[in-house]
Amino acid sequence: MALMLFGLVCNVSAAPAPAAYFWEIEYIGSTDYPYWEDVFGSQTSTVQNHGGTVEATIIVVGYSSNIVLTYNGSPMSLYGVQDMDLDGDGTIDAWRYYYISSGPSGYMQLIDSGVVKDTMFVQ
Repeated sequence: MALMLFGLVCNVSAAPAPAAYFWEIEYIGSTDYPYWEDVFGSQTSTVQNHGGTVEATIIVVGYSSNIVLTYNGSPMSLYGVQDMDLDGDGTIDAWRYYYISSGPSGYMQLIDSGVVKDTMFVQ
């Protein structure tokens, strides 16, 4: 496919990213613990005590337009997205999302199309 960009013709042949197949809550930070706590892998709870304003990053490999991160049952506010090319082939195949909310300790859930993909208890 040819694309006209600023008067130049460019060939574009990148395939779209596959449907999402990996979801994970990566990092959590807060006003009570103002550092990013690494929580990815098999961890189901934060080690540090968090509270006040709570921020989180999630990673999604593959494409989805139905991602929601909740905290104590309420959707968190999305404030940033980072595109990622994991294998260096020029195709964006993963996304890191940045969320913020506030509240006491509770459960954080990563949901895609109504299905819970990851859960973390935030102390």
